[in-house]
Amino acid sequence: YGALYNHPVEGLVLDTVGGLVAMYGGMMSCSTAAWLMNFATIKTVLDHCGYVFPVNPLHDCFPNTTKYHDIHHDFRFIKKN
Repeated sequence: YGALYNHPVEGLVLDTVGGLVAMYGGMMSCSTAAWLMNFATIKTVLDHCGYVFPVNPLHDCFPNTTKYHDIHHDFRFIKKN
């Protein structure tokens, strides 16, 4: 999962603590929180994979798609997004 590559401390603080805050702040059950974290991981990997699949229902629901991330990570367009 290259989309989630970060320093171990950053992963602990942002991913683990952020997941706990979302779980307890949203008063989710463990199964609902696990579903949310799995969905977030799948969405992140799909957005950063670089492929534009012909059928992807997530692209119809969310504006930040693979094409957005191609522009977002392009250093030439850093001031335009």
